Amino acid sequence: MGRNTLIMIDGGPYARINGASVCLGTLLEPGNENWHEIGDETPDGAFAIIRSNDQTVQLVTDTLGQRTLWYVLTENFFIASTSQRAILLYLGGFELNEAVIPWMLATGTLGPLQSCDKRINMVPANSIASLNQQSWDISVATEPLPYAIGEETDEQLSQRYKTILADNFKRLDLDCDTAAITLSGGYDSRAILMTLRNRKGLRSISVAPDSNSPLSTRSIVSKLADHFDVPSIGQINGLLRVGFVTDPAN
Repeated sequence: MGRNTLIMIDGGPYARINGASVCLGTLLEPGNENWHEIGDETPDGAFAIIRSNDQTVQLVTDTLGQRTLWYVLTENFFIASTSQRAILLYLGGFELNEAVIPWMLATGTLGPLQSCDKRINMVPANSIASLNQQSWDISVATEPLPYAIGEETDEQLSQRYKTILADNFKRLDLDCDTAAITLSGGYDSRAILMTLRNRKGLRSISVAPDSNSPLSTRSIVSKLADHFDVPSIGQINGLLRVGFVTDPAN
């Protein structure tokens, strides 16, 4: 029986495809031109990358591992995906990874580097997992993150943080025709809105429960959208997604 490689990844509007390589997520520009090429280079951004040629398949995660990549390697096939469920549907059956039980009971999560099925492996953050298609083995290289202690004052650190944040948002390859900012009234969404407020064509999605109170989250979100001229194209009401419209003009 021959060896086979199966890649399963949910595309969507932010999937980039170049030959046999795919990137799910967002890359910061410039510096991402060679994201699809096999090697030890990792672009900047929030992504999951699967790239390949005739000799090698690589699974690449970003600095924080924001989009998890999972894989299974057996004698006959290699499966990689951003979804454990998709891998299980192909494998058939379920083999519980008992190491997740205490984590699930204590925190409701799988725990660090754990998967629900003991056959599935997780690619760590800031890593490149490389499958050699000739020897049929896989190696994982993880780049440690440097956390250096500097001598800057709190004010200097705050200003440097703001500068880095503004620079990253400028480098963000954001298509306002296919993307929208979620507004919940919270500090995070307000900060992102303030940073992106000058983007032409920016739209929003309301994330707030229905309420007629002028002090409710829904009212705050509505006022934010009106003040910054960021029209709403849909809403997520509580835990249920309702009334989502991709383009009100169509």
